[in-house]
Amino acid sequence: MKEKVLQKIEGLTKEQINKIVLLSKEELECFIPKKRFDALNEKKKDLEQRINEKDEQIKILSKRNSFELQRNNQKIVKEFERKIADLTINSVLRDKLMDANYPDLLISKIDKSKLSVNEDGIVLGIEEQIARMKEVYNDMFPSIKKEGN
Repeated sequence: MKEKVLQKIEGLTKEQINKIVLLSKEELECFIPKKRFDALNEKKKDLEQRINEKDEQIKILSKRNSFELQRNNQKIVKEFERKIADLTINSVLRDKLMDANYPDLLISKIDKSKLSVNEDGIVLGIEEQIARMKEVYNDMFPSIKKEGN
């Protein structure tokens, strides 16, 4: 919940507003915005369709060059998995850095080679990267400045 909305409610103290905002941010960290989810879902559907088309080609042309077609299909599957992982990582990074100044700049500073996506779609290693980012670039995080005052 936004602080401006809460300030309009009579009877809430500044401390209560801050607690509500903090709890709301913690709760929302687990969610991906609908637009990003839809974009990821569309990309996934597109890539799955391409995989299905390649599978059909393998069935039709199995007598000719089946080995090479299978190898190409494996490449497409790996590329599909890599793209989904990249989309997931980028989406989670954007969500984690949405309150930061210049999130695109901060994302470019993340060592994505240290991040991975597990079977459940959870990005591993992101918390450490964000914590390090907040230490190194603390002036880019308005919430850290407010807490320090």
